[in-house]
Amino acid sequence: MTSTKLTTGDKEAQALNHLISAIDKNKPTEAQRAELVRYLEKTPAIAESLGSVSRALVERISETLYGGGASRIAAKVHLDNMRKELEEAGESPLEKMMIDHILLAWLRLQDVEWFYQNKTSGQYHISEAEHWEKRLSAAQRRFLRASETLVKMRRLMKEPKSPVLNMLLAQQFNQR
Repeated sequence: MTSTKLTTGDKEAQALNHLISAIDKNKPTEAQRAELVRYLEKTPAIAESLGSVSRALVERISETLYGGGASRIAAKVHLDNMRKELEEAGESPLEKMMIDHILLAWLRLQDVEWFYQNKTSGQYHISEAEHWEKRLSAAQRRFLRASETLVKMRRLMKEPKSPVLNMLLAQQFNQR
């Protein structure tokens, strides 16, 4: 994974950036490692943003697709808006992971769509078109499967209103 720096300007963020740089560049001391662990334990949101592989992949794919300009910034804002639209109050950590997976699958789908369009416009070899058609179909399936999984997960996590339905669900889960 690439090194990550925080962009806020306060002293605490600067100290954390310095610590991250020291750990990334050198052989960190046990004290540096322990200090980073203490900081990340007291700020789980930063630990999540620095330690999430799916978010790092989103960054990498965005960089490939959009470069470093305004389009990439717009794409990040768009993904953040999509995340907010998918999130629900009081969601579980599992739902959050699934939302990250959906966004990653969506971004990969966009990536494959882009390549498919570029490879199949103009003159192209039929085997190349078939290759990109298969990749596009696979990316679409992954995105749909991830989206359906979130819907199913949310449906299962909600408490059914009916006591009879509760009993039937309990019996069904006990049989497995």
